[in-house]
Amino acid sequence: MKEIRDVLEDAFLLHLTHLPPMKYLLCRSTSLADVTVKTREIGRLLGVESVTLSLNRELFFSRHLVRKLTNQRIEDLTRDKQ
Repeated sequence: MKEIRDVLEDAFLLHLTHLPPMKYLLCRSTSLADVTVKTREIGRLLGVESVTLSLNRELFFSRHLVRKLTNQRIEDLTRDKQ
């Protein structure tokens, strides 16, 4: 991950599988050209066999996380009204 973070800078590991060995990362960028260049750089790293890019902006979060964030927001709004 250190080598990948050196290339992508702002990247987070979302999921890791062992069979087949894969890492699913979330990274942010302001430019598609920047992402394309960085994706090619990652493909050149030792041990990386392939890199696939997805431009999907939608992320699916667990129900637990969504409920936690919703409850936190409700508490914040309730406190602000008092």
